[in-house]
Formats: sequence, structure tokens, C-alpha cells
Amino acid sequence: MKKRFSTPLLGLAAGCLLALPGPQPVRADADDKPAAKTPDAASAESPVKRNANGEMVVTIDDATQKLIKLELAHPVPAEWQPVVQGYGRVVDPAPLIAAATELATAQANAAASEHEYSRLKTLADQNNASLRALEAAQLAAQNDRLALAAARAKLAGDWGPVLAGRKDLAELVRQLAGRKLSLVRLTLPAGENLTEPPVSTALTVFPDEADLIPAELLDGGLGVDPQTEGQIFLFLVKDRALPLGASVTGHLNRTGQALNGVVLPAAAVLRHEGLGWVYVQTAPTAFTRREVPLDRLTQTGWFVTGGFSPTNVVVSTGAQTVLSTELSSGAFNTGERD
Repeated sequence: MKKRFSTPLLGLAAGCLLALPGPQPVRADADDKPAAKTPDAASAESPVKRNANGEMVVTIDDATQKLIKLELAHPVPAEWQPVVQGYGRVVDPAPLIAAATELATAQANAAASEHEYSRLKTLADQNNASLRALEAAQLAAQNDRLALAAARAKLAGDWGPVLAGRKDLAELVRQLAGRKLSLVRLTLPAGENLTEPPVSTALTVFPDEADLIPAELLDGGLGVDPQTEGQIFLFLVKDRALPLGASVTGHLNRTGQALNGVVLPAAAVLRHEGLGWVYVQTAPTAFTRREVPLDRLTQTGWFVTGGFSPTNVVVSTGAQTVLSTELSSGAFNTGERD
């Protein structure tokens, strides 16, 4: 005989099922904090900072220094002879060649006519030449002498008496025509006249202003430029064909007391925003940017009288990479707009 469950028992079971708790939300404990996010490259600490003196300092780790083959150097103690700068251009020698050729032709004509006059005069003394022929030869000799004087005066007026009177003028012109010499005309700023010839002169040709080219003074007595009122000089550059018409800056060393300072390697000096800069190592991986005046160029670099010493260590190779690192950080500032 089967047992039957009574209704009260069924109701009680259903009530127990309804009373059982359902899934409860998990409550985070106070110590269960969200994990910190790992910073990405964009939020990494900048390698460029400003130090207490307001200078920009770039950090380059050892591995990167080896990768870019960074090299260091010390400024070299040096003396600076007082100098005045002149400005001008590489001269086209064609007008000079034409004037010298005209002078040479006049010299040849004068010599020939003088010889003919002397010959006819000797013959006339022997009654072997007519008076008319002698007078014609005399007139031709006089005309050729005048033409020679005019050609010499024109050359001296255009190019200076020193050049016009050179005994090796023909050879000089030949080398200028063959581009084995370059002729440079410089004008000094107004008020910078030299009473004595410069001790030495070096030229820089735009845009390669780090390349100093020795120059030989040809003539410093060409007077004054009517536009700038500055003294005019002519220089020769040997064994170098400079671009005709190129802009030239002349560094004319003159007599006077020398200045003491140091020379920064040319490769260490960078140009940016119209100024010169050098990176000085201030710690094994720290490089501080310092401004360099660009007014005293030597054969090996830039001469400065202050702000640097032989004990400093500057970046001589890899400086452009250090500058690029600073520029990419967006922190570059010359200080003029701070």
C-alpha cells in the first residue's frame, strides 16, 4: 500500500526552498585595491630636465652612448690675436684678365714702335731713310707710349697700383685664367680701417663657415668703398678655385695684445635657432647645454674667453644626437623667451 504525502508537508518543503539564500555579491575587502597600470613609453620620465641654474640637462645612458659612438674632448688653451672682420665676394677675374691683356698688348706695341723709330733714326743719320718715314715712326712711337700709359693707368685705377706694377702680372693672370688662383675683394666695416697690413688673413666662404682658408694680401691700398665707407682689400687664395661671386667673410689678424681663452672643437659646436651650443658632461650620463659665441673662428674650432675651461669635458662626436634628444622632448629653449 503506497504512502501519500499530506499537503501540510508539501507546503513546508516549498517554504524552506524559498527561504534559502540566492547568490550573494562578492564584497571587496579594504586591502583589495585595483592593480596599478604600467606606464607606457609616452608617460615615461623625460630624459630632459632643467637644473638649478636653469640650464637644460639631457640624460644619455651608457648603452645609448656606446650605440651612438659618443666621444668627449677637453677645450684646448689658446691665445686669440685681435682681429677685424671684412665682408666681400669672390671676384670674377675676367675683367682683370682683359685689362692685363690690354696692357700687355700696349707694352708690345710700344716696344715695337720704339724699336722701329730707333732703327729709322739710325738709317736717317746715314742718309738711308727719308725724313717722312722717320717722322711717321716717331709719331707711332709716341702714340704707342700714350696707349701704354693709358692701359697702365686703367689697370691701376680698377685694380690698384700694386697689382698693376707686379712683375709677375702675366703669370698671375695665367693662373687666374686657369682657376689655379682665386681673387677675393673684401671691405671692412666703416671705422675699422687698418693703418698696417694684417699679420695674417683667413677666409670663410658661405655656407661652409667652419672651413678657414688662408689668404695672401694682394693690395690694401684700394681706397674706400663709396657705399659702406670701409677700407678695401684684395686677397689671393692659392691652389683653390672658389665659386665666383660667393659670399666671403675675412678674418684679418692685426697687431695688438692677444687674449687668453680656450678653443672648443669645431665638431662640438652646434647651430640652432641662430645660436651656437655645446653639450658639457656634468655627470657620467648627464650633458648640459651651454651657449657659445660664434665670433672667433680658428683653424680647429671656436675661441672663447669665458664660460669654459680646459677642465671641462664637451661632446665632440654625437652632439647632434644629444640635441635631437632634447628637441624631441619639446623642452628646448634658448632662454631668450623664458
